Amino acid sequence: MLRKLKAQVHIGKAALALDDESYRILLHAATGKTSSADMTEHELRTVLQRLRDRGWKNQRSSPASRQRDSKDQLDKIRALWITLNQSGALRDGSEQALTSFARRMTGVARIDWLRSNQANTVIEALKKWQARHNAEDALCN
Repeated sequence: MLRKLKAQVHIGKAALALDDESYRILLHAATGKTSSADMTEHELRTVLQRLRDRGWKNQRSSPASRQRDSKDQLDKIRALWITLNQSGALRDGSEQALTSFARRMTGVARIDWLRSNQANTVIEALKKWQARHNAEDALCN
């Protein structure tokens, strides 16, 4: 438990972009100690509360929020694919073609199996493709 609390303290420090001196001042003001390594569970919880008071929000990644983020990313991938198809950039706008495209980029067999960073890679590639297609259209018109 202490290890987890210490990790949260350091996550909060980084999220608030506290330099080492400011961090040590905060620790000392909260507990009288200047190192989280020397703190008890109660002291670490006090420091976490001080970090929250300064605006840090410990955003725990719950399975529900990961599912929601994943669904949002998949929706974005499909929306970009449909837009590319409607603009005439694709020869095949099918879901199977989208799956093949994503598989070539990530090595993952199905888009609903993509991890967040992999989905972001596909999204960014589709955005660039759309930008290239738009630029080509502008040159032709």
